Amino acid sequence: MALSEFLESAKKKAVTGILINIENAAYLASKKGFNVTEIVSSFLSNATFDKQLTQQVFIQSDDSVVLSVFKRIPTYKKVLTIEENIEAFRNEYTTIPFGFFSNPIMEIATYVSGIGVDGLETEYPATASAYLRSSCSRPESEVPPIVAPGALMSSIPTDVLPPVEAPSPLLEPVDVLDPPLPSILMTQKQHLQLYLLVLLAKVVRQQMLQV
Repeated sequence: MALSEFLESAKKKAVTGILINIENAAYLASKKGFNVTEIVSSFLSNATFDKQLTQQVFIQSDDSVVLSVFKRIPTYKKVLTIEENIEAFRNEYTTIPFGFFSNPIMEIATYVSGIGVDGLETEYPATASAYLRSSCSRPESEVPPIVAPGALMSSIPTDVLPPVEAPSPLLEPVDVLDPPLPSILMTQKQHLQLYLLVLLAKVVRQQMLQV
């Protein structure tokens, strides 16, 4: 399915939003002579996604420069892809002897309140839902000391604990900024191909509107 067809289909089905993932923009610019950000922006404009608020547009990329190109359209939401080591959270008690008393709620509470993780990914949403409904998820709740969230960490002997790591440095904008996209030296043939591609998208859109 071409991008123009996808956009027209999204408008006809009245979905709440669309997400476009842009990858390898620097390679396409330097090796193939394609300004993929401008191409995507043109197709979105031709489909009038830049002039309506009923359907949200998300632009996703691992390149911050790509996202900065779309700042001129304030209605677009920019999503920066960051590689992280994320593991699924399962109801399996393999961390012997620290088995959380075979209680998944205590396991989640220990990670959240005791260790301070930023988020959880689980294949058992019912377990996470049960945790959120319990008093363990509310620090202001009064619970017995034996089930206090994070209290299980105090039962571990200090001599078996790993060394305390230094706090991570604050993330600065320069840490996620990417170098500018390479200059695009398009040949006359490539310019003609791009022009015909955009022109074809406009013709297809007009024909679909007439139908």
